Amino acid sequence: MGVRHDASVLIGVGELGVLRGPVPAAGAAARGDGGPPVVVRVPRPGGPLDAGATYPDTRMIERPTDAGVLEPATAMRVQGRVVDERGIPVPGARVDAGGRSLVTRKDGTFTVLVTSGTTVRVEHSGYPEVRASVRRAELEVVLRPGGGIEGRLIDQATGMRRMDFSLEASGPASASRRIRATSGLFRLLDLAPGAWTLHAHAAGRTGTLAVEVPAGTRPGEITVRDLEIALPR
Repeated sequence: MGVRHDASVLIGVGELGVLRGPVPAAGAAARGDGGPPVVVRVPRPGGPLDAGATYPDTRMIERPTDAGVLEPATAMRVQGRVVDERGIPVPGARVDAGGRSLVTRKDGTFTVLVTSGTTVRVEHSGYPEVRASVRRAELEVVLRPGGGIEGRLIDQATGMRRMDFSLEASGPASASRRIRATSGLFRLLDLAPGAWTLHAHAAGRTGTLAVEVPAGTRPGEITVRDLEIALPR
């Protein structure tokens, strides 16, 4: 089954081709016939649209993607750049956008095809996660140092430090972290500055503590120390 109207084909990061004739199906049915342009995510190299193959009235299909759905969309080629708080490019940052993941180049840049309004999520060791909404074809994402916390869990039934427990933390903009502690101490780094709530779980009981986390001046810095969460009797 083919797409019988003009279609935009997503063939890889930064590559956009327009198919003007019938398009071989890519493992999914088109939504409607004669409707708006669709973005075609090709299942895999060697599939219905082969890497390096050409079709009538089309551009070369160079780098098929690995999704496999057809959906109405207007793709925008976004040239992005990730920098730190000093404006220095950040290579190796992970960028998630529109269901695709990539890594920034040595100069901190990346290119991705998404629709307007797509949320771009950027992560890099030493920094809190940053999210930005795509509105234009150029996007700069600034990574700034976050804060860090460390502390212990005290069992009120014994008055002693609890050695083994799980810790859940929820913070600004739905940020969340989860760890398992086995030494009686916990440490969380690269947290977004702001209000966080900690929930420590052990022996079927839960201790809760609210904490305000300030930003540090460098990646990986502990900004709140000696926290103590009380595990109720």
